[in-house]
Amino acid sequence: MDEVRPSSGAPAHGLVPLFPPGLQAIYGECRRLYPEQANPLQVTAIVKYWLGGPDPLDYISMYRNMGCPAQDIQEHWHYVSFGLSDLYGDNRVHEFTGAESPSGFGFELTFRLKREVGETAPPTWPAELMQGLARYVFQSENTFCSGDHVSWHSPLDSSESRIQHMLLTEDPQMQPVQTPFGSVSFLQASKDV
Repeated sequence: MDEVRPSSGAPAHGLVPLFPPGLQAIYGECRRLYPEQANPLQVTAIVKYWLGGPDPLDYISMYRNMGCPAQDIQEHWHYVSFGLSDLYGDNRVHEFTGAESPSGFGFELTFRLKREVGETAPPTWPAELMQGLARYVFQSENTFCSGDHVSWHSPLDSSESRIQHMLLTEDPQMQPVQTPFGSVSFLQASKDV
């Protein structure tokens, strides 16, 4: 893969990329899994973290997963975060450490929620839960890995929810991606009430 990150932060040859390469790599993996959902519903930070906002995830895309009855997998909503890895490559959030290193924190979060009968849009509370996990990572600089147990002792989504613990594992459908800013894996957060 060609190096696309200019060292000065200035656009190469005077051109500004329309779609940042880190963002493009994650969207590419989502398109592989959900080719019929080119424009998923999305939750976005009103004020980006790199502009002083409180939410470290720039975006959380929400996809409708039809499940697989043969494998006893029910239809569900699949949430994918954008922002724990280096999306832009210009040091606005993450320091660039090389294409052979992890991109940013080296992972993005995913979450799956059973789709209720008649539900036409995904609930947004999992996005707040994912932002809470991302805030922890950014504030503590601790990264997550598959097998981690996160014990919060209070609701993770700032509500009266019973969800106070999360288990993290590799997302079973999303494959790690290599970006110009490093590698990104996908960790699925599962509730443990």
